[in-house]
Amino acid sequence: MKKVELGKTGIEVSRIGIGTGTGLPSGHCAQALMDKNELAKLLLYSFDCGINLWDTAFQYNTYPHIKEALKQVNRRDVVLATKLTTANEKETIRDFNITLKDLNIDYVDV
Repeated sequence: MKKVELGKTGIEVSRIGIGTGTGLPSGHCAQALMDKNELAKLLLYSFDCGINLWDTAFQYNTYPHIKEALKQVNRRDVVLATKLTTANEKETIRDFNITLKDLNIDYVDV
């Protein structure tokens, strides 16, 4: 799959990404309701198809699923984008650190 530069960041991403937070009418995240290994396999399949951009967010509750998939790829080969819904600096730092810990990673790309 052709990759393009993400803005002027120097980060190369696939032209399509895979999200991990489809909202359901119930308010739940569809992917969070999936078995951890099931979503991990889907992420790995997308990776094998050339999709290197994985999108998530703190509130999706899919970090365990993503963590499982990340165990099976070179971290540098995945561009991980995440989002936080915090109201102040203290909450942002707290949730960001939880994100790193829960995903067992040292950094997020976006």
